[in-house]
Amino acid sequence: GKTKQISVWGALKHCIVMAFFCVGITILVDSIMWKRLLWPEFEVLWFNSVLNKSSEWGTHAFHWYFTSALPRSLLAAYPLSLFGFLVDRRVRSFTFPALAFILLYSKLPHKELRFILSSVPIFNLSASIACNRMYGLYDYLNMK
Repeated sequence: GKTKQISVWGALKHCIVMAFFCVGITILVDSIMWKRLLWPEFEVLWFNSVLNKSSEWGTHAFHWYFTSALPRSLLAAYPLSLFGFLVDRRVRSFTFPALAFILLYSKLPHKELRFILSSVPIFNLSASIACNRMYGLYDYLNMK
């Protein structure tokens, strides 16, 4: 059969229409719930970024993601992910962007695990590579 094709401009038009539709739905629903005209995502952006008041929700030190959030979310995978980063150059192309992302977010005073949660699978990938390397070393050392 013949496949349909869409131009970049056509796709962009569809995305813009859907974006306006979705924003309209969220404004409608939240305005009804809060009994005032409200676009919650814009209010969060305005409060946190433009007014720079995110610190009113609490602050943590620059290193908090690396010394508290990641160790508590990754547990044993955290040191393994660091080992995986050291022993396999291929994993660095995945972990460097995640580390850069976390470093950038570390500059913000208000920190929450949910802000960097999308990086956790990359650290698990690195930890799995470390486990694979250690398993291979174990097999090598136990050869008869």
